[in-house]
Order: sequence, then C-alpha cells, then structure tokens
Amino acid sequence: MANFNCRAARDVMNEGWMSRLGYDLTQRVKDAIEVFKLNTKDYPQSANVGDSLGEAYLDDGKKELASRIFSVWSNLIRRMQARLRR
Repeated sequence: MANFNCRAARDVMNEGWMSRLGYDLTQRVKDAIEVFKLNTKDYPQSANVGDSLGEAYLDDGKKELASRIFSVWSNLIRRMQARLRR
C-alpha cells in the first residue's frame, strides 16, 4: 500500500472515511488491516474502529488477535456505558 502513514493525508480524512476505505479494501485484507490500524490509532476511543479491525483480523484468519482486539473494545464500551449511568 502506498505510504498511507503520511499524517498530512490522513488529516483530511475522518473516522468514517477511513472506515469506508478499509471496508472497500476487504478483498485485500492486509491493506484493510493497515487502514483499520491507522484508524484505531487516530480514533482510540471509537468502538466502531476497533470492531472493524477485529473483523479484518478474523477475515485474515487471525482469531487470537481478533479476540484480543474485541476484548479491548468491549472493555471500552463497558466504561462508556458506566459513564452514561452516572
């Protein structure tokens, strides 16, 4: 994949755009994973981006890694729900 790690290029793209790009790349799962990894780095509080990364790892046959990703984001969701109940 081209040097998509360039911060200037990613600055003009939001979370939704990056997610869409990742899903458009699902036939090239390794590239999709890289996009989703960047998205989780840029939006670490978004459960949606974590879920997308976990799904991509599942598609790539990396079940243990997907499980760890899902666990991290499940904990994030629980913390967010607890904050809502305050």
